[in-house]
Amino acid sequence: MFPRFQIMLVSSMLLLMVFILLSWNTMDRLNRFSANQQVLESALLKGAGNQLLQRIQDLQTRVLLFSEEHHPQIAKLVQYPDNAALRVAMQQRVKRHFPDYSNFMLADANGFVKFTEQAPPISEHCQNDLLRFSQMSRQHGADHLHPLYTHPHQSQHHINIMSPFLNQRGLKQEGIFLVSFKAHILAQILADYELPGYQLMLLKQDDPGLIEITAKGGRETLQRAHQLDRAEQRSIHQHLQIPGSLWKLVVLSSPALYQNYQQSALLEAALVLGLVLFVTFLIVRIAWLSYRC
Repeated sequence: MFPRFQIMLVSSMLLLMVFILLSWNTMDRLNRFSANQQVLESALLKGAGNQLLQRIQDLQTRVLLFSEEHHPQIAKLVQYPDNAALRVAMQQRVKRHFPDYSNFMLADANGFVKFTEQAPPISEHCQNDLLRFSQMSRQHGADHLHPLYTHPHQSQHHINIMSPFLNQRGLKQEGIFLVSFKAHILAQILADYELPGYQLMLLKQDDPGLIEITAKGGRETLQRAHQLDRAEQRSIHQHLQIPGSLWKLVVLSSPALYQNYQQSALLEAALVLGLVLFVTFLIVRIAWLSYRC
């Protein structure tokens, strides 16, 4: 009986060691997978964030330079907004410099609209932006940049880039030049950086669950709720503030990524454990029979 007891004891200890090693290895694999996901998400945020910042700064610079270079024509159109020839000439200039724009407006120094390419009425968001920009640019100078956010619209959401235009001496603000761009201009950057299983989004800083822009466009393109649910918000491990905007960039990973990897790791561990159990059973069986003989 003693040899048989030894066989059972050794077999049990062997199985326990194998089980412990498999458990440790599986947990280590899952932890490393999660860590690698964090590194990948950080790289996606950094890459897309840098491109978004460059695009925003490029748009702001282009609008500022346009307002400086075409100051006489802008000022004249503000003074005579019903002049058809002036309107057509300005529309052609804007389209040539900003082929991807959706609308432009001209406002006086107090932020009240004098001309808009699209038919009125002006949205409340746009009018409030102009009023705030007028006040802030008078307080902080012509270099003041209005933080960007997405303006809801019944057809296509957009962002507004504004620049003050000064008098000929450059000493006094005469008005504001505003160019609107469809949200798609930034959505394309998100699309360029997205990977299967990962989704990049711009969320509103003061409303962290509100989706502003995705890789498909503005909020109006969503075929889902406009707010992240609690589970989605809890799944966000890191984010990136976008300077010059009211946005934060986040990346959502599909729960299926971890679940599929977890199932695969557990299945592999189970197969190895099953194989060890089978081999151990054969060895024990052979040893047991040999001692019977």
